Amino acid sequence: MSENDFGTVTFAVKLEGIKQSFGDFHYYRQCVIDDVTPLIAPNDGKGAIYVIGRGFRDDFENSKLGCRIGNTLAQAQLLDSNTIRCTINQELPLLEEGESLLVTVALNTYSWAASDFSMLPYGISAIYPNMGPIGQGTNILVTGKGFDNDLRENGRCKFGTEDHYIIVEANVLDNEHLICKSPADVFGLPDGASDQISVPFSIAFQEDLYFPFTQTGEKYRMYRQPKLEEASPKEVHVGRLSEVFVRSSEDAPFWQPAPPATGEAYEQYGIKCRFGRFGSSSATYINRTTILCLTPNTRESPSDVSTEVVEITVAMNGVDYNEDSGVTVQFMGTG
Repeated sequence: MSENDFGTVTFAVKLEGIKQSFGDFHYYRQCVIDDVTPLIAPNDGKGAIYVIGRGFRDDFENSKLGCRIGNTLAQAQLLDSNTIRCTINQELPLLEEGESLLVTVALNTYSWAASDFSMLPYGISAIYPNMGPIGQGTNILVTGKGFDNDLRENGRCKFGTEDHYIIVEANVLDNEHLICKSPADVFGLPDGASDQISVPFSIAFQEDLYFPFTQTGEKYRMYRQPKLEEASPKEVHVGRLSEVFVRSSEDAPFWQPAPPATGEAYEQYGIKCRFGRFGSSSATYINRTTILCLTPNTRESPSDVSTEVVEITVAMNGVDYNEDSGVTVQFMGTG
């Protein structure tokens, strides 16, 4: 850096003949931003962005290196005179498709350098369903924003903590939706654990060195399927709406559903009962060993059915049914 790039002068103010000194004022040639990488980051987490340029320094009195993403300040670390690492330690807004946030730096966290670089934050709004049975590989719909980015092909979902986790591939549908599948066989409940366990859920797109995973507090619940024991009544009539109580064992019970999330037609992910080929319908939790199912509407006329025995299966998340339950009910028609 030449002598003209940095200097120090005494700073004082004289008002009504009284001079007030404020110490030294340091001036410097404005730094220059040549590149920013990556141009995506989690909106809530510890994402790292590297700013490449010239004239970066923090070796003068009262220097205060800073990064700014949009209108949000980020922590800045000087790596060398050409590189600043910005760590996003405050939540960034999620944007509509086509929008982005300007990335810039300043040596005094006030006089921001000119920048031609903007980044796209990504983040989660909700996941549907937010639980699934161990070993069945549930398809999970993730809603949020920022998914349709340049690294969408590297999208992935993480289940678990920093010490114990599994990562699976994500399939981006559009800017606000992606799908990933819960671990099928390798993520089991430990011996002696309860029938349910919740693990942190997050998504990422860029390499791990950029601390890419979201930290929005989403949880995914893994559970063992309830074991059905009986249904009553044993017979129902085709064409009539009927109540059927389904009971489970004490060792593998039902459980009280969590309060419903909002948006994305959440009701389709509540408890459901399926009556063979006659279809499925919503169910109501009564207690640990009992749920109330309503027979589904069917287009078949009673005259089209004589008698038919079907198996009842239950999906605690509205998606994954406990196949081969062995519990049946008989549909009675007039045919």
